[in-house]
Formats: sequence, C-alpha cells, structure tokens
Amino acid sequence: MIRLRADAAPLPAVLVLLVFAAIARPGDARLEAAPLRAGVAAESILRDNPSRPVHDPLYAKALVIGDGTTTVAIATLDEAPLRLIAETVELPRRNDVAARIESLERQQEEILRFFTGIGCGTHGAGTFLNFKSFLPLYLKHRLDAEPPAYAAYLYEHEAATGQRGLEELDDQNRQRVEKYLKCIEQMERLIRIRSNLEAYQRHRDREQSDPIAAEIVGLRVGDFALVTFPGEPFAEIALRIKGQSPLEPTLAAGYTNGHLGYAPTADAYDHEAYEDALTPFAPEWQAIYERKALEILGRLAAP
Repeated sequence: MIRLRADAAPLPAVLVLLVFAAIARPGDARLEAAPLRAGVAAESILRDNPSRPVHDPLYAKALVIGDGTTTVAIATLDEAPLRLIAETVELPRRNDVAARIESLERQQEEILRFFTGIGCGTHGAGTFLNFKSFLPLYLKHRLDAEPPAYAAYLYEHEAATGQRGLEELDDQNRQRVEKYLKCIEQMERLIRIRSNLEAYQRHRDREQSDPIAAEIVGLRVGDFALVTFPGEPFAEIALRIKGQSPLEPTLAAGYTNGHLGYAPTADAYDHEAYEDALTPFAPEWQAIYERKALEILGRLAAP
C-alpha cells in the first residue's frame, strides 16, 4: 500500500495517480489519503463547540474494468466537504381549539338529529333495513341498476296483466338502499368527528399557549443537502423545499432530533383528517419553517 500525504498533493492528483496504478495492474487499487491536518467545517453542531481534527484513515479507491475494447475506471474518495448548521426556531402554537370544539359539537348534534329524524322529516334515518337485508338489495340495485331485479318472466306477466308491483318495489328498494348508504356516510363522519373532538379536548386540557421550540438542522455532504424537522410534516412541504433548494439533490427529513407531532400544510386545517386535529402547530408554522429551511440551505450552498 502506498501512503500519500494529502497536503503534499491535491486530491485530483491523488485520483489520477490511483487510476493509472489500477490500469497498470488491472483490478482495483487503494491509496491511503488521510490528511495530516484535518477538520470538519461546521457552523454549529447543536452547540458552539469548535470542531477538532479527525484522524480516521481515509482512502482513495479505483476500480478498472474492461472488455478488451473499452476500459472504464471508477474512482472514489472517502473525504468529502461537510458542513452542518443547526438552529432553533419558535413555531406558533394553535389557538383555535375552543372554536374547533364548538364547531365539532354542533356537527355532532346535527348527525344525531339525522339518526333520530328530529327536525329532518323524511330525510332522517328512518330505514328498517339492517346490513343483512341491505347487502342483497345493494347487489341487485347498485351493481346493475337496470331491471329486472327478479325473474324476468314475473315482470312480463305483470306487463301483460297491467300491473306494476315489481317496478314499484324496485323503486322503493332503490330509495331504501340510498338512505342506508347515507346512514353509513353519516356514521363514518360521526366517527371522525368524535375522534377529532377528543384530540381537541386534549389540546384544551393541556392549557398551553407558549411557542414551540423546534431545532432545524441542515447538512451538506458534497453536492447533497439534508434539512430536517422534528416532527411529521406533510409531503407537500418537503416537495416545496426540494423544488426551491439551491442544492441538488436535497432531502427533507422528518422525525429528526425529536417528534413534536403532525405538521400539516396551512390549507389542510379545515379538513377532517386526524393529523389536522392532533397537530399542536398553528397554520403559520409552515411559512416560518420553510423560510428557515431555505435560509439554511442557501447558507450551505454559499462558497
């Protein structure tokens, strides 16, 4: 093995020398290229301690392959420029809990009134179907809405005798199926409302109003950049950051240095998803985080 002092030759010269060595002796070659003076360039590593020299062995490696006509050399180097920035931002805590609880309780009451029929007239639940009687009617009238729903000769007999009993029964059963489906829809909605209501009640019981401290870390290794968030941001936020990052490729990673909770996009708070109810953040968190993440990436991209 050849030992090479990194401060005696520039890294491009190291790689060229290595490739020629591998070509002269087909296969692979390796040179130890650990610098005598080394350190990690870091603006902040969670605290203001200065970086210290690194003495781990670093290697330059080359692999040469060929088919007798074409020769390909692949060279790698263990050492790559590394920069890291870590900063803490304050994200606003949501302050809409009381209004959300009031709205959900009102929606819950409307659904209960639907099931009891109070104030809903003919649009109340008012169906005598259960799942056992609903399913065969659903298969008859929703999978194939065209008559006949029963034996064809029975409809022909009624047509010949001037009767419409089966057609009227089909019409009534279609209405019953639609009403039962409406009941299922309302039950699913009630489950979401109850789940979200419990989440908001937990927010209320904590009685917290102070901002939430979140550590944002940016890391650059060569041309690759990583920016973090201590929670579960929606995918749209990561895509926005990647699309505006000055470095390629950029990865936005959640669940890093803690888990503060779900972090929806600002336009998702009026939906009924559980993430929107469980998040502790106010909608303004997104703009603050994106601004800080892109600022850090810009600093990492600077010479």
